[in-house]
Amino acid sequence: VEMMNGRYFKTPDIEVKPTLNEVTVANKAIEDVKRHAAFKVFSAKEDKWYKEGQTQSELIIFHKEVDSDEAQLAYHVTVRPNLIQRWEYFVDAHTGVILDKYNHTCTLNHNHDKHRHEHHSHASDAFGPTTASGVDLGGSSRVINTYDDGSKFIMLDLTRPMYNGNINNPEGAIVTLDMQQSNLSNPSYVEITSSNNTWNDQVAVSAHYHAGLVYEYFTDTHNRNSINGSGGNIVSFIHIRDENGQPFDNAFWNGQYIFYGDGNQAFSPLAGALDVAAHEFSHGVVSNTANLEYRGESGAINESMADVFGVMVDRDDWKLGEDIVFTSAFPSGALRDLQNPNNGGSSLSDPGYQPMHVN
Repeated sequence: VEMMNGRYFKTPDIEVKPTLNEVTVANKAIEDVKRHAAFKVFSAKEDKWYKEGQTQSELIIFHKEVDSDEAQLAYHVTVRPNLIQRWEYFVDAHTGVILDKYNHTCTLNHNHDKHRHEHHSHASDAFGPTTASGVDLGGSSRVINTYDDGSKFIMLDLTRPMYNGNINNPEGAIVTLDMQQSNLSNPSYVEITSSNNTWNDQVAVSAHYHAGLVYEYFTDTHNRNSINGSGGNIVSFIHIRDENGQPFDNAFWNGQYIFYGDGNQAFSPLAGALDVAAHEFSHGVVSNTANLEYRGESGAINESMADVFGVMVDRDDWKLGEDIVFTSAFPSGALRDLQNPNNGGSSLSDPGYQPMHVN
């Protein structure tokens, strides 16, 4: 060992055999999360994308205060109340008391509320991967990878080296799915298909094309095999609405997949920005490596890392979101600017403003 960085806690004198089991604790977390988010038991179709289930638990030694040796035996429970959100719970393994919780759904626009108020069924004689062209949100013609299943074409890319070759249970696929303007409280999605390999949905073309570029960046630049590092699927959901069914002014990473809103008062469709795609998928790289908590200073570092990779993939400038913001909401013409952290304005109340220093 050459170097360590972290905190040391004295070994606690506590009972490490839990009184409660994982099922009991998970149910406590589910009952609590229903107070904060719409809860929907996963359907078979949703289980297909969340193979690890709606909840996952692990037994841990929990320190709520970083400057105290006081510790408790707890379960760390990840709860997905619906297809979209991810919540993290820390529950006392003896009493069932909820010790801590937070929403771990990583959003692009952290002032979303302020701005607002101002898998596959294939024919047996599949013909395989093919290519097509389509116009993206920027008006450019893009070549995208699609899949011919013998009866229709699907916005599904199985051409990457990470693909496992199993069409019935694909891993290593890049796929774009349509949420059909369903809201976050009751999401519903379909595959994006075409009868003749013609693609007219510019949002879909942009999201699918950008996902491929992000994959190529992490592969070519960092020798990383997909977002999770082991050839996992890269999935984009488009055309979502917020929890009230209103047009969604945001994009986010929910721990496994990226979701794009079509914009409202602050943004045009968010799938139109390569740096937004790179930002959100980079949250996936963070969650699969450092797994920084999405709150406090670790949350700020999480966001900073996502911004850095965003501008590394989209190298036109040091700005983030410049292709999709409305200047009426962000006068600087960008959501954030790594070359000028203040990004216009003079205080946190100004749209897009970020402090230059932690003081």
